[in-house]
Amino acid sequence: MSRVAAALLAWAGAVAPQQDAQQVEAQVRDLVEQGRERLWAGGQAAAARERFVAALALPGTWSTPFAELGLATLARLEGNLPEALDRLAKVRRRTAAWPMGEELPRLVRFDLHIEAGLCNLAMGLGDRAGAEFAAAAEFSAGPGAARALALELARCDLYLATSDLRAARRSAASLQLLMDSSRWLPAEAGLRARQHEEVRLRGLLLRRRLARRPEEFALVAADLAEEFLSADIAGFHRTRLGSEAVTAFVGAGDLDAALVISKQLCEPPFESLQRHVEVQALHLALLLRAGVGDAEVEAGYVELKRIAEELFASWRAVPLRPGGVGTFHYQARREVLGTLLTADRALAPDQPRLALSHLEAALSLGTLTRRLQPASVDVGAVELAADSGALVFVLAPGCAHWFVLDSGGIEHVRVPLEIEDEDRLAEFVRGINRPPLGDPEEDRRAIEGLGAALASRLFPPNLQVRARGWRSVLLVGDEAVVPALQALPLDGVPLGIAKSVCHVPSLSLYVALQARSAARERPVSSVDLVLFADPELTPEVTGSWQVQDLLLRPEQLDRLATGWPADRVRRLVRGGASVSALRDREFASARQLTIVAHGVEDLSAERAAAVTVAGDGTSGLLRADVVEALQVPPLVVLAVCGAAGGPVRLGDDGVHHLGGAFVLAGADRVVLAGGQLAVGATIELVGDLTRGVARGAGPAEALRAARAAVQATKGREHPYYWAGLRLLGLPDTGVSAAKR
Repeated sequence: MSRVAAALLAWAGAVAPQQDAQQVEAQVRDLVEQGRERLWAGGQAAAARERFVAALALPGTWSTPFAELGLATLARLEGNLPEALDRLAKVRRRTAAWPMGEELPRLVRFDLHIEAGLCNLAMGLGDRAGAEFAAAAEFSAGPGAARALALELARCDLYLATSDLRAARRSAASLQLLMDSSRWLPAEAGLRARQHEEVRLRGLLLRRRLARRPEEFALVAADLAEEFLSADIAGFHRTRLGSEAVTAFVGAGDLDAALVISKQLCEPPFESLQRHVEVQALHLALLLRAGVGDAEVEAGYVELKRIAEELFASWRAVPLRPGGVGTFHYQARREVLGTLLTADRALAPDQPRLALSHLEAALSLGTLTRRLQPASVDVGAVELAADSGALVFVLAPGCAHWFVLDSGGIEHVRVPLEIEDEDRLAEFVRGINRPPLGDPEEDRRAIEGLGAALASRLFPPNLQVRARGWRSVLLVGDEAVVPALQALPLDGVPLGIAKSVCHVPSLSLYVALQARSAARERPVSSVDLVLFADPELTPEVTGSWQVQDLLLRPEQLDRLATGWPADRVRRLVRGGASVSALRDREFASARQLTIVAHGVEDLSAERAAAVTVAGDGTSGLLRADVVEALQVPPLVVLAVCGAAGGPVRLGDDGVHHLGGAFVLAGADRVVLAGGQLAVGATIELVGDLTRGVARGAGPAEALRAARAAVQATKGREHPYYWAGLRLLGLPDTGVSAAKR
């Protein structure tokens, strides 16, 4: 035995005597290969698991990590991502000291990075999946063609998942070229056949995504259906093939053929509970669209309600990861919810509370909500002020669902949408988050025209009538579109200027914040406002993040503190604007914390949004994990670019950014932005907001008035100057005169 092999056995924790080591290694390798063959044969998941478990029961060898990786793949395919991640962590620890100059350790590391990337992709973390695939590329060189193809297949999946169809087309061409020109080892004959099927599958998926005309959909639907019908009934690709075939038949206008496939998809076995829910939702959507008999539609509706409830309960039982990121699949949630809510609207129109409870069961699965409110609340127990209302929403594929809540009860409003509407909404958000392009006046007219067109689609007349008498609006749902919604005109005036507006990701979080605020006792404090502004940056920080000191003038700092008595304002400015200064316990009893600094996006961190502060190295950034350890006032104002930025983590519901971190640190309300901010306009807006709060107005109303003042200023009419900052947390109804 070579020295390298002996070292690998030692590092793997081998306990077998030297003379038995080779025999044990051969047994482990044989079990791993048997497990892999059964894993991809279709319908043999149990047999594959038995082989991998048997391999792990033997003394450790260099092949042992492959058994752990096989079980991780099984867990991912079955929808058990926590188990998959745990097994990958074991492999990382076990192989951390392996010499990467040898072929066998490189193969383990390659497989590890590929599987980790696919797990991240299953959780919707496209950026982290891409990073894992890039790491795998460093270990992709080796005999044969298997690794090169596996890497390109993973990349193709990433491009398809992120809708980068141009890159997906290039990847599909590379896959075909690799299949045709690569050198295969004799032992790889079975693997070559399997990867040929994988390449063909990606080609079909890409064709379906690129189809635009009915005849194009019909051609790819026929090919997908043929593959679906020939697939093993328990194979891991069967459901995907069938779902894509159904979508293609619908695009071709052939609902009968789509129903034939969807009925077969709804027959067991199912890869996972999530797949079961997804295919049942797909089938029910077809039944509603095709206008079949009431009995069949009702049966499909009852089944979807049952298994959707089971799915949400299983997701709620999944532990949250340390970074605050759940494993909730937002896209699956949108598609399942869209169908379920549409069926609620059609089959139970007199029960809007039931439909709202279905939506809240999903919204309350978010990370921030679960950390403050473990269980979903009864939507009927939510209390709102007499002159306010809530708009609970989800933008599902093909429609928007609104639930209007006020003293008049609950109303369910469904608004059909075109694919272009979501694209326009994304364009509108971009227009708010960046400075005007070209001629400012022309850009303003364009963005306002886009907003008016969107409002006519998204705000139907019955919704506008209900909201007309409200003074304040609570928006409940996905925060990604909140900046756009509050900038859309209602009766000709932007919602965020006509009404005081705040946002929470779920009604459950709203109830939790209400209870926490009511139970809090505010000690007497000598401080009203903590102004953390213009930190003095070191050359290391400015060089790393390409930012410069703000160098605010004295009058600008005074504007930010306007309204509060000078002796009740603590200014942490320049060198005093450090993380250690924020840890002063006295500041927790203040009324307001305002931070004016640069925001940066550190993509090496799981939660990327951070604030530059005075200090060196890592202390030169205020990160979300540091914020959560602070004790902060009930109102936090972040005049920071991108405080709500960073890669969106599916299931986060606000905890991926600094706003959620400050809520967890004790804030009831956080004012923040997701995009760029103009320094001058932001100082004016924050100054007006602070003056309003100091005079006794609630933060939401003070923010509304500040927006109106900035919009009325010559040259500041564009939404970029007044709509970027928004309020996360409680509305003003919880601000009593005594607390003021």
